[in-house]
Amino acid sequence: MERIGQAAGLLAAVLAGLGLLASVGWAGEQPVRGATLRIGLYSDPNTVNCMESAGDPVQQNIITGIFDSLVVVDYKDSSLHPGLATKWKQVDDKTWLITLRKGVQFHKGYGEMTAEDAAFTMNYIVKNKTNAYTYVTFVDKAEVVDRYTVKYTLTAPFAPFLVTSLFYGSGMVVSKKAFEERGFKAFNRDPIGTGPFEFVEWSPAAQIILKRFDKYWDKGKPYLDRIHYRIVPDAFVRLNMLKNGEIDMFTHPDFKDLKELQNDPRFMVASRPGHNWDFIAFNLKRKPFDNKKVRQAIAWAIDRKEIVDNVYYGHATITDDPMPPGMLADNPTRRHFPDTADVAKAKQLLVEAGYPSGFTTTYITSPKEQLRRLQVIVAAQLQKIGVTVQLQSLDSGTFSSRYWREKNFDMATRDLNIVSPDPDSTMYWFHHTKTIGNNGYENPEVDRLLDTARGLSDPAKRVPLYQKVLDSIYEDVPYIYIAHVNMAVVYHKIVKNFTLLPNERKYFQEIWLGKQ
Repeated sequence: MERIGQAAGLLAAVLAGLGLLASVGWAGEQPVRGATLRIGLYSDPNTVNCMESAGDPVQQNIITGIFDSLVVVDYKDSSLHPGLATKWKQVDDKTWLITLRKGVQFHKGYGEMTAEDAAFTMNYIVKNKTNAYTYVTFVDKAEVVDRYTVKYTLTAPFAPFLVTSLFYGSGMVVSKKAFEERGFKAFNRDPIGTGPFEFVEWSPAAQIILKRFDKYWDKGKPYLDRIHYRIVPDAFVRLNMLKNGEIDMFTHPDFKDLKELQNDPRFMVASRPGHNWDFIAFNLKRKPFDNKKVRQAIAWAIDRKEIVDNVYYGHATITDDPMPPGMLADNPTRRHFPDTADVAKAKQLLVEAGYPSGFTTTYITSPKEQLRRLQVIVAAQLQKIGVTVQLQSLDSGTFSSRYWREKNFDMATRDLNIVSPDPDSTMYWFHHTKTIGNNGYENPEVDRLLDTARGLSDPAKRVPLYQKVLDSIYEDVPYIYIAHVNMAVVYHKIVKNFTLLPNERKYFQEIWLGKQ
């Protein structure tokens, strides 16, 4: 179990370094059963199928209620705990044995979860390369050993297997029987999991409803009867719905409103550093972004401080790399690009690139309001160096398809939530040639370093490899990193025992509603 201990130790160090927990204790209060928690979301999810999880913030808010994962990170004490798995053992560098919890039931009468369901889930992801394949590109197969034991075989050693592959989407378990009966398309919108809440309905652009699963394996939970998600794109409208008592909580507030809300005795504002980064991506397969000097010019033209001040109102940390503060290999004193723009340097780089008069391009983003505001600010900054951008704000589904699958964009802005507190999650998936996140960046040396780093169990040996990768991406600029943004949620004080994590996941089995 030595490697497991090293993984858990690394996880604890990372989480402690980030000062992660943002929760409110309710000493002396007893949980109250019943009631419906009403939550405002800015968009529909792309899907509510855990096998299709890959960076959709709205989806992450929802599927953690429908599905459980094999292992769980407890952010209160930075420890790794059993979920659907009760034990795990590393047989060798490429083999893991996972023992499942007995008696876990699937929703809607689909029976007990067994090793057949867990192996089916992993093998389907690997074979069909669903969106969750991002987390398991190194998995060869999962095999049933007995009713409650699964053997996972990897194609290569992978140090953060537990915290990356078994903690989120790829570590959740679907009902094989339900999936085969319904098919992939139907399951995307009507899933069967083992989580504390059972899916009820999804009315696009309106609402998603979950209800308490009475046969949940963690006896006595959840406390809530229902969760009612309201799809409300406008943050101002979500705010007014909270003030008027139409919802109890909403995610992704407009950061400019947080100071006012912090002074309102009716509400709680939770804000904490996030495992994320806001960034500009280039399609390196298209001109002029196949030219490194063009990308460098734009990087020098970006005023990150203006963005953090005017989009996030201080609820973000300026950055020029993808390592969140406190993560392994992060070095807060290491900076390449300044906080503010250097217009003269940017113009000179454009001249060297062969674009002395600038150029015109397109620039897409998703419906998140802060990203649209960021997009507008960036467009104004680039105008100063002669680059004209045509802004396109897309719905979540269209943006996801064009960005992830079709690679149909010139420039794009999005925010990325890192699914694992390990640097492999923020480095490999977006800088290695053979990943869904790759946008045309090809650097064999970076590939070699990333491949080596993910296979090393000793954190000290991984750090210098990741620092070398950072040197390369500073020079090559496949992305422009702008900020690590705080996670923020606003909720009524009747919501008890809510914990804000450093990612988009929300766990509601411990929450109850108190009196007005």
